[in-house]
Amino acid sequence: MVIGIGRIRVAAWLAAPLLCAVSTAALAQALNYTTFGNPGSVVTTVTGIRGNGMTGDFTTGTGGATAGVLYTLPSLTPAPYPNASAPPVNFTGATTNTPYGLSFGSASGIMRGTGSYKTTANGSGDLGYLFDGANAPGQQLTTLIGGPGAFNTIGHSTFGNQLVGNWDIGNANVGNAFLYNIATGTMTTINRPGPYTSTTAYGVYGNRIAGGSSLGPGLSRAYILNQDTGVYTDYDAPGAAPVVTHFEGITGGGRSNTYNLVADSVDANGVVSAWVVHIDANGAATWIPLAVPGASTTSANSIYGNTAIGVYVLNGVTSAFITTIPGIYNPITNNGPLSIGTPGATALQGIQGDDIVNNGTVTTTGVGSVAININTYGVVTNNGTISVSGAGSSGVVMSGSFSSLLNYGTINAAPGTAAILADSTASGSLVFNTGTINGQVVVNAGPYVRFENSGWMGITAAGAGVTHQISGTFAQTSAGTLSLRVAPGGVSDQLVVNGVARLAGTAQAVFQPGTYSPSTYTLLTATGGLTGTFSSLATQNLPAFLSANLGYSANSVTMSLQSNMAQLAGVTGNQKSVANVLDYAFNSGSGLNLVSSLYGLSGSQVGQALTVLSGSNASVGISSSMMAGGQFALLLSNRAATRQQSAPQSSAQSAELAAGCGSGEVQACDPAPNWSAWGNGFGSQQWLNAESGTAAPAAQQGILGGAFGGDYRIGPNTLLGIAVGLSDSSYWVGATGANGRATGFHVGLYGSQEWDSFYLNATAAYSRFDGNSTRPIAGVGTTETAKSNVIANQLAGRVEVGRPFVLNPDEPSRYSVTPFAALQPV
Repeated sequence: MVIGIGRIRVAAWLAAPLLCAVSTAALAQALNYTTFGNPGSVVTTVTGIRGNGMTGDFTTGTGGATAGVLYTLPSLTPAPYPNASAPPVNFTGATTNTPYGLSFGSASGIMRGTGSYKTTANGSGDLGYLFDGANAPGQQLTTLIGGPGAFNTIGHSTFGNQLVGNWDIGNANVGNAFLYNIATGTMTTINRPGPYTSTTAYGVYGNRIAGGSSLGPGLSRAYILNQDTGVYTDYDAPGAAPVVTHFEGITGGGRSNTYNLVADSVDANGVVSAWVVHIDANGAATWIPLAVPGASTTSANSIYGNTAIGVYVLNGVTSAFITTIPGIYNPITNNGPLSIGTPGATALQGIQGDDIVNNGTVTTTGVGSVAININTYGVVTNNGTISVSGAGSSGVVMSGSFSSLLNYGTINAAPGTAAILADSTASGSLVFNTGTINGQVVVNAGPYVRFENSGWMGITAAGAGVTHQISGTFAQTSAGTLSLRVAPGGVSDQLVVNGVARLAGTAQAVFQPGTYSPSTYTLLTATGGLTGTFSSLATQNLPAFLSANLGYSANSVTMSLQSNMAQLAGVTGNQKSVANVLDYAFNSGSGLNLVSSLYGLSGSQVGQALTVLSGSNASVGISSSMMAGGQFALLLSNRAATRQQSAPQSSAQSAELAAGCGSGEVQACDPAPNWSAWGNGFGSQQWLNAESGTAAPAAQQGILGGAFGGDYRIGPNTLLGIAVGLSDSSYWVGATGANGRATGFHVGLYGSQEWDSFYLNATAAYSRFDGNSTRPIAGVGTTETAKSNVIANQLAGRVEVGRPFVLNPDEPSRYSVTPFAALQPV
């Protein structure tokens, strides 16, 4: 409520005759005020505060219309509220907008805000509203209209599922307090019974409602209503016969049954005063005046903990202030290291209404121990670190009705423990996370749980398969990251929401070591449905050649894997061909178990691994041995040709050559002997250049061998022979370091047959190789040496048919040309 400044809304009882009132002693304190205003605005107000959020408004310069703003403390930079895309007043369809009280959370998360707005159709009358950031777009606004004939309806404060405010009939300014049940959507008038002519409700916290009530002409008093007992307790501001006292907001005082409030009052001389009021556990009130230095008027609007906010007027301009009141907020507090090891013990224990603040470190190691246990209406504010490791222990246990956790720090829970746990007594628990939650979360506390992740939530320990459980409403904002571990075989951590989920921000998948297949992972399930999607998917330790993609249904978020090895940068040519085969094998469901070492490679290492898998190592080694066997077979074929040239000539050839045999050449024309023995060597060395188009690596091969044999001419035109040989072949692939050596034993048969001018040469060879090789394993920096005693066998042969033609039969040195056809299988 603002008296005399800003948004003037003064109830009828302010005009009543003035009466003296009993006051309590005031406690004067020197306070530090931070004051501010919106540039260009003649009115800047702050209206509600809860946790690190503060609402307000300012004049837009258009007919005195006001626009809603939201401040995130400690920053005083305004952000449009509740709808940034609806300028100038930040409320779709409104001509003016004033937000009041708010709940814990952020605007796009679980924050609920209430206030009022005007429309062209409604004229100067106000419509109340509830704005719920966690609802689906288009469903976030609920308009509030009071009882029959209501002209002004204004929402003032919210806590849990309760919202309080006022409604008036016409311009009578007679306040009718209302209580709106958010869960059921029902509104109840809660005017104070008895002789009271007007009731206003400006604050709700836990089971207490605060406001003011008029006794008719002469006196109005501030009140606190205990909803559990139905008892109203009246309070009058101290001073010179105050006639008006009104509570503007209420919050917990840190301990059970203690409260902090702000109030405005008017004394018998018409002097307006602002106050902070601390109510102790016995109900005694301590009044602390608020007065911005130099201001003509100061008014208090709201309070949370020990932080009070309001407005003041200076030189005709209305501005806002925020101030801290020492000594009025006394939560259970830890500022240093606190460690317990007793099984079942609780380090910081609260009862109903206790708040707990951790600015230090809380560590528990005992089995079943608890770091912090918060109870009904209590609030845990964690600015430090909470760590639990004992089996079955918990970081924060939430008990009772509408307890809250504001985590700005870190909660670490070892495997087998819980970071956050709602016990069997919990209902309507609220969690607001902008820090780190590292451990399992189990908050099954009925349909009114509200959980916001605007920080990091997951588990960093090795493993996967843990289920986080949250009932009610889960909202992740654009600032949040939900991190879930993923393991082979479709196993992953999962968030199960027994209710609705609103998604934004980042989904993170942390891959555990192992061999993956194209499984589908269910990451999140919401029984009441999903709205929104994750803005991005971040992966950690994902195999370089795999890509992960999210899929959405009405109730779940899934992740699938696909192999894209052929698309990796630097994979070309022969590597790409191998990659395409492997991609197909993975994506068709076969997986890559036979090349599991690929899963541990970086993107830059995959190309080298593909080179190894391409077969260059094996093919170069095999080809060098095949070449050795082939050279032995060719040696035998050449021997048959040599003997064929020295064979007795056919009749046609004899006629052609007769003229060349003179008396001096008789010996040269004599038939060759039937038996012959021979010996010969063979070998080669070749260098294979790297081929950039196929990415085949450079290689080197070497062969050195020898053979000996004998043959016999069994007829004038028929020759048969036999030979044996030994060889040594080696290879080396520089790009991979693969190398090997093989010793070969060779045996073969050869022969020739002539018909008139034609001949047939034939060779058959058998080779056996014993060797060893050193080859790299695909994707591993070390090498594996395999020395094999297994016999490798090769059969080779050659069949050649041809006919020689003598070019110059009359010359002493004759030349011939032999066309031939040959078949040489190896």
